[in-house]
Amino acid sequence: MKPLWRPRRAPWAAACCFLGSLSAAPAWSWGPLGHRIIARIAEQQAGNKARARLSFYLGKEVAIEDAVQWADGLQLERPETARWHFIHIPPNAMELDLERQCPDGECITVKAREFEGIARLGIRERSEIEEALKFLLHLVGDLHQPLHAGYAEDQGGKNIPVVLDGRAMSLYDVWDAALVERLGSDDAAIAERLAQNTTSEQRQRWRQGNLRDWTWESHLLAARLAYGALPSGSPKTLGDDYLIQATEVVETQLMKAGERLAKILDQVWP
Repeated sequence: MKPLWRPRRAPWAAACCFLGSLSAAPAWSWGPLGHRIIARIAEQQAGNKARARLSFYLGKEVAIEDAVQWADGLQLERPETARWHFIHIPPNAMELDLERQCPDGECITVKAREFEGIARLGIRERSEIEEALKFLLHLVGDLHQPLHAGYAEDQGGKNIPVVLDGRAMSLYDVWDAALVERLGSDDAAIAERLAQNTTSEQRQRWRQGNLRDWTWESHLLAARLAYGALPSGSPKTLGDDYLIQATEVVETQLMKAGERLAKILDQVWP
């Protein structure tokens, strides 16, 4: 999703206009580019059986990088699914407590686990398994966007105005799309570059843990960097120091998401 801004307005005026409409906005994440990068990495790293089963359920003519964005578009038709794309964790939390932070099970960590189970058992109607897979492909990516495990009071950064490269937007949009778009526009080329810069030791280390662990990891990144390294003032102008750190985290999170999605797919179809 491209940031909404109006170049003829002062940055603060644009930010106010933009932020005023966020409360009703769907919970987009990573944007199409980020999700396509993650999907390409996952497809490359998943085993032959997982790739074959994906092709069976999604259709041979449907590429994984094209199917991965389906869950975002569904929010317009089924708005109740918007809650499945994030979890809010308070700033003073010492651990991920799903009983407190997701008591009704309507959050990203629980839903991703639920959809993994549906795909693994394979006893539902084919259409239900296909839907579960599409959600799983998407939510595992979402889970690695730090602000999808951000704070409730600012709606995961949606209510924090910032300025990036002279453009007014929310902190959420910076992490959602703007930082990814700074990597380039060719998802295949970006995925290949990230994969080439990743060692086998990193891949093995990143595949450790589970959905709970990875959710908490994202929250810590949000607390320590996405929020914690913000400059003072409002709107907050993001300088080079912030962008260098944030870009490195985004690249790593995209790569982690792809590796971990591949791991989950291989567990679904061992």
